[in-house]
Amino acid sequence: MYIIANMSNLLNPVLTRGCAKLRAMLELPETPTWSPINIKEGLVLGDCPILYQRLEVKES
Repeated sequence: MYIIANMSNLLNPVLTRGCAKLRAMLELPETPTWSPINIKEGLVLGDCPILYQRLEVKES
Protein backbone atom coordinates (compact mmCIF):
# COMPACT_ATOMS: atom_id res chain seq x y z
CA MET A 1 0.00 0.00 0.00
CA TYR A 2 2.96 2.29 0.62
CA ILE A 3 4.07 1.95 -3.02
CA ILE A 4 0.54 2.44 -4.37
CA ALA A 5 0.01 5.55 -2.23
CA ASN A 6 3.24 7.12 -3.42
CA MET A 7 2.65 6.14 -7.06
CA SER A 8 -0.64 8.05 -6.85
CA ASN A 9 1.45 11.19 -6.27
CA LEU A 10 3.84 10.50 -9.11
CA LEU A 11 1.19 9.53 -11.67
CA ASN A 12 -1.32 12.25 -10.75
CA PRO A 13 -0.46 14.58 -13.69
CA VAL A 14 -1.16 11.74 -16.16
CA LEU A 15 -3.88 9.68 -14.45
CA THR A 16 -5.71 12.36 -12.47
CA ARG A 17 -9.07 10.62 -11.87
CA GLY A 18 -7.59 7.22 -11.03
CA CYS A 19 -5.10 8.72 -8.59
CA ALA A 20 -7.86 10.73 -6.93
CA LYS A 21 -9.86 7.51 -6.43
CA LEU A 22 -6.79 5.82 -4.92
CA ARG A 23 -6.19 8.70 -2.53
CA ALA A 24 -9.82 8.59 -1.42
CA MET A 25 -9.65 4.82 -0.81
CA LEU A 26 -6.44 5.19 1.22
CA GLU A 27 -7.77 8.23 3.11
CA LEU A 28 -4.94 10.47 1.85
CA PRO A 29 -5.07 14.24 1.32
CA GLU A 30 -6.78 15.27 -1.92
CA THR A 31 -3.81 17.37 -3.03
CA PRO A 32 -0.74 15.33 -4.01
CA THR A 33 2.63 16.33 -2.58
CA TRP A 34 6.26 15.58 -3.47
CA SER A 35 7.05 14.19 -0.04
CA PRO A 36 6.73 10.47 0.82
CA ILE A 37 3.35 9.33 2.11
CA ASN A 38 2.88 6.96 5.03
CA ILE A 39 -0.38 5.05 5.35
CA LYS A 40 -2.30 5.33 8.61
CA GLU A 41 -1.73 2.30 10.83
CA GLY A 42 -4.82 0.15 11.10
CA LEU A 43 -6.37 1.36 7.83
CA VAL A 44 -8.99 -1.11 6.67
CA LEU A 45 -9.89 -1.07 2.99
CA GLY A 46 -13.54 -1.56 2.27
CA ASP A 47 -14.99 -2.34 -1.12
CA CYS A 48 -12.44 -1.20 -3.73
CA PRO A 49 -14.12 0.02 -6.92
CA ILE A 50 -12.62 -0.53 -10.36
CA LEU A 51 -10.45 2.44 -11.31
CA TYR A 52 -10.82 2.08 -15.07
CA GLN A 53 -13.10 0.09 -17.33
CA ARG A 54 -11.41 -2.58 -19.40
CA LEU A 55 -11.09 -1.81 -23.10
CA GLU A 56 -12.20 -4.65 -25.33
CA VAL A 57 -10.19 -5.03 -28.52
CA LYS A 58 -12.07 -6.61 -31.40
CA GLU A 59 -9.91 -8.71 -33.64
CA SER A 60 -10.54 -8.33 -37.35
